[in-house]
Amino acid sequence: MTEAQTVTYNLDHVIEILRNGVRRADVFMGIGLNAAEADPAVSHVLSPDNLHHIKLVKTDLSPEEKAHVATEFGKWVRANGLRELIETVSLFLDNLYQPLFAMNRGMDKDGRVLQRPDRLERLGIFDKIDAMSSVLPVSEEDKRMISSMNRMRNCYAHRRGVVGARDLDENADAITVRWNAFEMQLEEPDGNVIPEAELYGKVLEQGGLVQLKVVARTRSFNEGSELVLDKQDLKEICLSALSIGQRMLKTTIEQARDFGFLKEAVDENLNEPKAV
Repeated sequence: MTEAQTVTYNLDHVIEILRNGVRRADVFMGIGLNAAEADPAVSHVLSPDNLHHIKLVKTDLSPEEKAHVATEFGKWVRANGLRELIETVSLFLDNLYQPLFAMNRGMDKDGRVLQRPDRLERLGIFDKIDAMSSVLPVSEEDKRMISSMNRMRNCYAHRRGVVGARDLDENADAITVRWNAFEMQLEEPDGNVIPEAELYGKVLEQGGLVQLKVVARTRSFNEGSELVLDKQDLKEICLSALSIGQRMLKTTIEQARDFGFLKEAVDENLNEPKAV
């Protein structure tokens, strides 16, 4: 008779995979886009001339050429930042699925065999979520945001940020990208609510209660136009990816607690600052 074995899954480690990848995407896009906007321009020369006299590009660029290089570099940074973000979410899902598969003993609630973890790793990010959905409920809003992030990444990576036919929403002539953001508002004692855009410079004679709310962001881009995301957009997209993963972790924790498998408290703090 085979002796039973105990397998331990560290959910703190799983969420740290996501946190670390989101921080990397945020920091590297920050460095890259700030460099793309630098004036005077950052040198484009990869390595000083040497004895081999390797010369792939011109050393001296005109102002117009420098501006063009900076613009293209910004697109490259966005593409790679979104790639880092999507691949991080995908890796997070791979690791989160392992304890879910084990807790459910490889079967969903209807007795159907679940996708094996090693096979799940080979799927695209949206197919992963679809395969996991019977043991990890994910809201339609979160699915739309993940799909949107993946499509943004594909547009930058495969079409240099120019919206193509493959990027368009179904039965539409545009792509609409979606994510969530936080906005402040202030509620005055009389119940009047002042939105964030009207707060700056406003004198609040009676004070008020500062509130933080989640708002949906959308941007639509027609075929042939450039998918332009500014730095604030990218920051909010990073936060959205982190928040989606946090919600998935919470569902997994609830399952582990219900099944009696949770042995120690799990760190669910989103705001703990750590180095890349």
